Amino acid sequence: MEKVEGENKENKNTVKYYEKFENENQIVIIMELCDIDLLKFVSKKGPFNDKEIYELLTQLNNTFKIMYENEIYHRDLSLNNILIKFENDKIIYKLSDYGVSKKLVTLKNKFSTKTGKPDYMAPEVKEGQYDGKCDLWSLGIVIYILIKRKNPSDEIIDKISSLELIANTELNNLIQRLLVKDPEQRISWDEYFDHPFFINNKIILKLKI
Repeated sequence: MEKVEGENKENKNTVKYYEKFENENQIVIIMELCDIDLLKFVSKKGPFNDKEIYELLTQLNNTFKIMYENEIYHRDLSLNNILIKFENDKIIYKLSDYGVSKKLVTLKNKFSTKTGKPDYMAPEVKEGQYDGKCDLWSLGIVIYILIKRKNPSDEIIDKISSLELIANTELNNLIQRLLVKDPEQRISWDEYFDHPFFINNKIILKLKI
């Protein structure tokens, strides 16, 4: 948590870690108090549109980039583990719950522990041989649920490449490339950060300003 927050604690998009103490039976971690998790928020608010997805992802990318640079992977991305803090009428999204996060340092550059929530778990995680692309699959599930307010069925995922899930062409393509069962064919982290959805929408927002 300290590593992801950054040495100067400049990253606002991860839950802040303050201190820990322990006794014979417990380890207590004191963290930042947030207002609500994303699952409860979307159930009250309703579906996200493309602009709201853009805001969410660009904020979380501040955290994802630090994790990627340090080869740390969350392995439990879900709506429950993205928290919200309201600051001056602005929504701040914060990644939380690093309980099963791990640095990829094995000789084969693969994880083997089956971990995470089943509804968000990448297919290769269930097989017990996977790398950091597992988080990209889970992120695709998160985006899909925010748009459709339900989990994608196996039938939907099987034909995801031919579906129009949202009118925004770049976002639709991003979801399609995230929810690819074969991790070798799935978008990489470098490709994700450079995806047209982020680049084109950034240009559009600047033009509007």
